[in-house]
Amino acid sequence: MINGDGISKLTEDVKGVFDVGKTRAAAIARTELNRAENQGELQAMKASGREYTKRWDATLDNRTSAICNALHNKVVAKDEKFKDHVGGQELDSPPAHVNCRSVVEYDVKGPKPRKV
Repeated sequence: MINGDGISKLTEDVKGVFDVGKTRAAAIARTELNRAENQGELQAMKASGREYTKRWDATLDNRTSAICNALHNKVVAKDEKFKDHVGGQELDSPPAHVNCRSVVEYDVKGPKPRKV
């Protein structure tokens, strides 16, 4: 991921580490890439020192899970977790499950910093 590798390369790497087929390896690669992106953004927001709320943004289509459908557009305070009433999890951010395509959107409070 750091090297800019795509899902194909990550899938091959996962297959090389774990004894899984290509489909399972691709699911792991996609899920963990989503986790890294969402956690990276969350850590950056925490480090910013700004006040914000978090909103779960699911990809809504015929593949959307019951979990993500239920969490879609839920808003929580920056230190709160999203509560998955379908599976019983409490989550800082997606992914909520394998192949999760959801992301967190942030609503930053107060004036935006000026560019210098």
